[in-house]
Amino acid sequence: MAFKIPPRMQQARRHAGSSLWGMAEYFAYPLMMFAATPLFLYLLGSEQYGQWMLLLTFNGFGGLAGIGMGTAATKDVSAARGRGDEAGVAAAIRACLMVTILSTMALALLMVTIGWFVGPDLLAKMGSPDLVRTIIIVAALLILLEQIDSVFAGALRGLERFDISAKAEASTKLALVLVSLAVAWKTGDVVAVFWATIAATFVRLSVKALAVRHFIGQTPWPAFDRPRMAEAFAFGKWTWAQSLGAAMFSTADRLIVGSLLGAHALAAYSVCLQLAQQIQTVPAAGAQFLFPAVSRSRAAGESYAPLAIRASLIIGGMSLLLALPVALFSHLILSLWVGQEIADAASVSLSLLAIGFAVLGLNVGPHFVLLGAGRARFVAGINIVAGIVATGCAFFAIPDQGLIGAGAARIVYAVVICALIFEMRRSLINKNSKTA
Repeated sequence: MAFKIPPRMQQARRHAGSSLWGMAEYFAYPLMMFAATPLFLYLLGSEQYGQWMLLLTFNGFGGLAGIGMGTAATKDVSAARGRGDEAGVAAAIRACLMVTILSTMALALLMVTIGWFVGPDLLAKMGSPDLVRTIIIVAALLILLEQIDSVFAGALRGLERFDISAKAEASTKLALVLVSLAVAWKTGDVVAVFWATIAATFVRLSVKALAVRHFIGQTPWPAFDRPRMAEAFAFGKWTWAQSLGAAMFSTADRLIVGSLLGAHALAAYSVCLQLAQQIQTVPAAGAQFLFPAVSRSRAAGESYAPLAIRASLIIGGMSLLLALPVALFSHLILSLWVGQEIADAASVSLSLLAIGFAVLGLNVGPHFVLLGAGRARFVAGINIVAGIVATGCAFFAIPDQGLIGAGAARIVYAVVICALIFEMRRSLINKNSKTA
């Protein structure tokens, strides 16, 4: 008689597979950049590398442009699947695409208009006025492409095809790194690297669009569907508000470093961030399956509390394990990776960043559980409060303490975010008490 795998074990195996693919998707690019960063610093120099990081800093505003449609696509697609509404899957993707294109184009136009006149004065230490304007224009175009990509990525997560999303992301990001390295080696010009980034991003979103088309059986062109756009916006606005809080700080500290301390300091700080943020990003990628799983279970009337608790504990423990060696051996890691000069200037900041991202990692599970449980409003509110508090701390700490102040401000942000843990606990207790 053949051995039958129990349903609960089958479910756990499916979630484990989704988690591993999610981590593979997000770990591939940081790993490639970790290996390539010393080469980029050598080929471009620290000043041009810092200017490239400024472009990516502006790209952090992309979450504001998309009004949370990537996350809304995940929720609406997974909920439609939970209801057995196959037509609703395609309609949700089309509506999210339309909202994204309209909102992103509006923000990009505003960004270019303001940046053209104000940017060169605010960022005078980052380079010539023409270069600063070029960075802003390229950033606006990159934001548009990235946000369209986020809808297709969100749709794949809603379909729970983390394997396809991971393969598309990893392969195209590898192409981005290789092409950027080749361009940097051939030209030594950071602006040429900018345009290589744009080209690779367009290819990445095209690959994901084709994957979504394959799974839903039709081309997901954007459509002006007012009721579905309103439904997507009703959820996405809270994700947008959450992105506002995150962008408020995750870009503010780098802009403060760049404007007050210059391109060389921003290059050193960006190197530290590139490493430290993986302490949270890699576990967060592994926890992405929680959002569609909880959303689908909630739509189907099933319990998700055991999954939420176990996954949150595992993901939080992973963050702590990743943080420990980085916090303890920051100077040695930077010395071996990018050289003694950056290690001497930024090792303490890296240790502080490792602590901050470890604390953020404890909140990854609660974050996705609360989104899937329909508590996006609370998640958004806490992110905004954390962003305001941490930005204020960075504004006062960076001029006085330099990169150490920037790292300390990240810890402040993480501590405020810990409210998510207590809210998830309260939410699960209330759900259980209502069920009993």
